[in-house]
Amino acid sequence: MKIKTRLLLLFLPTILTILLSLSFIIYQTWHHDLLSHYKEDLLTIVESTASLIDSENHSFLLKHSKDPSLTDHPRYIYYSEKLQKIRKVTPSLSSLYVSHIQEINEGTIQRLLADSEPNQRAPGERIPLEHDEEIVYQTKKSSVSISKDNTLYAVAPIFDKHNEVIGLISADISLNFIRHKELHSLWLIFIGALFASLLIVVAVACIANNISQPIEALKNGAITLASGNWKKKIEVKGPKEVSELAHTLNTMGDCLKEQLERLEENALLREKMIGEIECIKILERSFFNKVASHFWHPHIALKALSTESSHTHNSLLLHIEKNESKEITLSLLESVKKGFDGMYSFMTSREENKRLTLSLKMSKKNEWQASFDTQTSSLPYYWTKREKNLKPLQQNTSLFPEDSLLLTNTTLFSMLQSDKATMKRFQRVFAHFSNEGLDHCSSLLLNECLFLTKRHHIDEPLQALIVEIKRSL
Repeated sequence: MKIKTRLLLLFLPTILTILLSLSFIIYQTWHHDLLSHYKEDLLTIVESTASLIDSENHSFLLKHSKDPSLTDHPRYIYYSEKLQKIRKVTPSLSSLYVSHIQEINEGTIQRLLADSEPNQRAPGERIPLEHDEEIVYQTKKSSVSISKDNTLYAVAPIFDKHNEVIGLISADISLNFIRHKELHSLWLIFIGALFASLLIVVAVACIANNISQPIEALKNGAITLASGNWKKKIEVKGPKEVSELAHTLNTMGDCLKEQLERLEENALLREKMIGEIECIKILERSFFNKVASHFWHPHIALKALSTESSHTHNSLLLHIEKNESKEITLSLLESVKKGFDGMYSFMTSREENKRLTLSLKMSKKNEWQASFDTQTSSLPYYWTKREKNLKPLQQNTSLFPEDSLLLTNTTLFSMLQSDKATMKRFQRVFAHFSNEGLDHCSSLLLNECLFLTKRHHIDEPLQALIVEIKRSL
């Protein structure tokens, strides 16, 4: 359901109910005020008319009430014209006449002067005495009431010189006339309420449009942003809050666009990095692991170990030179630069790389002399079976069968140098498993390296080359 419909359904019945209630209250108030107004006017008319007729003229009218020529007498005409003028000024009057109340005990009164309307009774005619007229005669006070024939009836006394009631002024107004006025007022109220209702409907519709149209524009703009159309901006004309919301959505769209572009760039960089890392792994296997695995010598065995890495790192290259079977030179090169740049340096200028050179020369049968030359911060370690100790290699150290050498990259070397517990772990592996063979010992050393990478959150790979002096056959 649209907001315009919701507002109309919410406000329109409530407002119409309020208008109808107010109209009913106003009608009841007007009815009471209108009836009170006509009662006061009618009472004022009869009292004013009673003050115009003095006792002398009343006696004259009473004396000649039986005379047929009374209606042509100047006094009669004078008072009759007065009554007619009063009726013209007050068109709501149904009748206005003067009565003599001398025969009150007989239950009748005698009409002396009428307003000369065609439907009024002739002068001198006797008419029944009403209850209100009797009350006015007895109380000497004017009275107004609603009679049985559905008229508003007022009576005022005429006094003589002795302040005695000698006659009555009577006037009445038909209630149909008053109801006609009420109906006219009711129509005015109804038309006013209807006009007010139409104005309210138009106002609510305008307000709903001013609210719903900007919201509709915001919704369409949000859908446009969701579809990926970042260039189109949301333009909304409306209240300050709606304009600020549109500006916020535009800012959000710009931020989302920037974030998505960054994500795309990061995804591309990540794919490139992953591809680069995979290529580096393949090249390292060729330059390091494969060289070690393809090496064969009757007295010396090699084994390369390396942990995995998800980041670009410094690469290792293994170069072996053999002089018959009595002298071997192992060169372990570590690139200064990371990634493909380091690999490229292996192919072009090896002088820029870190170098650790180990020379093994057979001096006697089953005895080898080990010397080294390093351009890095790392040193070779060696394990001697006789001493059962793993320690840094010294120049011109004698090695015997079942002794081993450990050449590491700078990352692993720094850990062995700084962490005594790590050094003990490696020493314990050589002490317990060197007799099990090079493959088994190197597997356990690799497990220790994997444990170190997880424990210390190392991003660089831990790499090492194990050189074992074989047993004599």
